[in-house]
Amino acid sequence: MPSPGTNALHYIRYRIGLDRARTQTTDAERALLAEVAPGRKVLVELGVFEGVSSRILRGEMDHDAELYCIDPFPAGRLGFSPQESISERELAKVQNGKVQMLRCFSYEALKNWSKAIDLLYLDSDHSFEGVCRDFREWTKFVSSGGVILIHTSRSSAAKFVPADCGPLRLVEEVVSKDPAFKIIRHVDSMTVVEKI
Repeated sequence: MPSPGTNALHYIRYRIGLDRARTQTTDAERALLAEVAPGRKVLVELGVFEGVSSRILRGEMDHDAELYCIDPFPAGRLGFSPQESISERELAKVQNGKVQMLRCFSYEALKNWSKAIDLLYLDSDHSFEGVCRDFREWTKFVSSGGVILIHTSRSSAAKFVPADCGPLRLVEEVVSKDPAFKIIRHVDSMTVVEKI
């Protein structure tokens, strides 16, 4: 993660058009997001960062779909979250469907959650305990045939992921052994899972 000073400079550069929103996804992973979004009615993204993935999902989802972007967006030394401001601006570039930004941790958003989910994108807590909790609790709401995308869950030529990374362990130790889920494919560090 960049240092606070780097965040402040990046934010200023972004606002004056010198920087683009940052992302930790590869070109192929972004293409995957665009591919799987159409036809989904309720999409949930855990971990927004600067909204690049959110913008892609919003741009490709159906015009009557809903996208929920969940991230705590902690305030930085500027007194606000540059990532939240950037992600809001990125999402505003696309006028499609409905978007709700929920400024909270994923486990806090669960307290009042009741909607069935068609697409769940896990990219927030990368600890093994945290990502297992997110997977276990949020997939309860994923409809049969729904898709779960797990970012940073495998190493590839495009992106190295350490063996102790939580999402990688989640896929290897939990998802691959659970008959309620089927691993469909991998794209760089992203694993695509279908709920049976």
